[in-house]
Amino acid sequence: MNAYTQRAGFLAAMAIAACSPGSERPGTDAAGQDTAASPESRRMASATATLRDASGRELGTLTLTESGSGIAVAGRLQGLAPGEHGLHLHQTGRCEPAFSAAGSHWNPTDRQHGSANPQGPHAGDLPNVTIGSDSAGSVEGTTAAGSLFGELPLLDADGAAVIVHAGRDDYSSQPSGNAGDPVACGVIEAAGADPADSLR
Repeated sequence: MNAYTQRAGFLAAMAIAACSPGSERPGTDAAGQDTAASPESRRMASATATLRDASGRELGTLTLTESGSGIAVAGRLQGLAPGEHGLHLHQTGRCEPAFSAAGSHWNPTDRQHGSANPQGPHAGDLPNVTIGSDSAGSVEGTTAAGSLFGELPLLDADGAAVIVHAGRDDYSSQPSGNAGDPVACGVIEAAGADPADSLR
């Protein structure tokens, strides 16, 4: 067998191996499709929101992750007045020129506000955050519905934001639990996925 025949045989064997089952490239499925940016992989991504007050002072960062039939929100905030504060996800990913740019509560299931309301809650309603005498407190809550990117996506074409209010949410009054004015806002940004996904 001459060198030319040997080379041709080697190349043919490589081509067959590349087409064999189980030989797909990393990040692709058996059909050669890119899985890294698939809807399912985006659903597993997390998101973050860095909250700031009206002066632009940073108050902390919250992390949002998929959790069963809702979205878990966790983190720690500081620099807020002691007491209970309403905490909500809002439907638009904007905090400027004023916090009102974030729009209404995220409400893809068309419910009324409040976990104590038989017709509620909004998907964006979260438990109050309690701020201690040191002006700091932990956030831990899960939305009643929705996901980051899958069914009832929070991160849709216009994004979403987190708002902290001056007072406590009573979990029943319309449209926002009589929680007072917004005192902090943070745009929610996708992490672990193409940031452009949050704008699609």
